[in-house]
Amino acid sequence: MATLGPIHSVTVATADLAASVAAYRAGCGFVTVDEAPLSADASEVALAPMLEGAATAWLVPAPEAAGTRLGGIRLVEVTGPLPDAAPLRSLGWAAAEFSVQDPDRLVPKLEAEGFTLLGAPRALGSDPAIRACQMAGPNGEGLYLTDIRAYRGPMSLHRARAAVDRCFIAVLATDALEDTRAVYEARSGASRVSDREIEIPVLQARLGLADGATTRISSVAIGGDCLVEIDAYPAGTPARPMAAGRLPAGVGLVRFAGASHGLTAAPTRGARGEWLARAA
Repeated sequence: MATLGPIHSVTVATADLAASVAAYRAGCGFVTVDEAPLSADASEVALAPMLEGAATAWLVPAPEAAGTRLGGIRLVEVTGPLPDAAPLRSLGWAAAEFSVQDPDRLVPKLEAEGFTLLGAPRALGSDPAIRACQMAGPNGEGLYLTDIRAYRGPMSLHRARAAVDRCFIAVLATDALEDTRAVYEARSGASRVSDREIEIPVLQARLGLADGATTRISSVAIGGDCLVEIDAYPAGTPARPMAAGRLPAGVGLVRFAGASHGLTAAPTRGARGEWLARAA
């Protein structure tokens, strides 16, 4: 039985906290549940000491605001320009995948708030009952928006109770899938639930792959109806940009609730540059 999970939150650096908060509140319907500056013992400060005292905002889907507060986003304000997050073009946490109710209606609403469409809503080739799109957030963070309400497959997944609900999948880009997957299987106490080669149009476009090229993806189940999805990117894909003393650009850190084999509240750096930690 999986011990790691569910996904507690994802951390994203922003040069304009107020604007990013407004975008997620208006576009996703998220609720702000905390705005405390980063303390010396925060996971982000252990990762990037220059962030001590930085202004933050923790936002969660509306159904979570008065309850567990799972699956939200933690925005951390940094000084100076952000490096290009290169969404879906670099190794590390490629995207935070949120369970949503209607990607087609959601896209124009998010675009009006400064989000950028990377891949239009479409039924997945692996399961046409699932409809999804891919976007970049206001800070270049990769976002997958996925409607699984019609899914009847074997995996246990969190179904949306609002237009945008929890982050239920952390998507990791790697150039060594089997080695990377073995680490997450060990940490979660779970085995893979999928491993397949499929066409992913957004990755064909973002990575410059040929028409018809496939990408190998594999998922590891964790607790709370969540997954870690591991996508095999081509050899030579660059690491995620990260300025000295800063968070990685885009999705910089993923926190997991629950127990784990070797994962602590202090962040751990994975082999592909991803940062992860256990929620305190």
